[in-house]
Amino acid sequence: MTTPDELLTYIDRAGYERACADTGTMPLPDNETARLAETGYERLAELASAGAPMATKAALATHLRRGWSLHSGRPETTPVGTRLLEGLL
Repeated sequence: MTTPDELLTYIDRAGYERACADTGTMPLPDNETARLAETGYERLAELASAGAPMATKAALATHLRRGWSLHSGRPETTPVGTRLLEGLL
């Protein structure tokens, strides 16, 4: 299973660009990646921890949200448990 620390490397721009290069996809513009990072924690946690207990997924989503808040300097805005961007990520 992917750890929260491993996922946080994909939140910064350089990590995101590396991930895109690894998968052969084009990076989205900064404003779009920021929107996805700010709103997609629960979905990202769900994908990263497939088969894990719900408590593990919730903890991972919280960790990602707090990491983004620290990284961006913006307040946490996505409530834990909200399922956003279903099917997009």
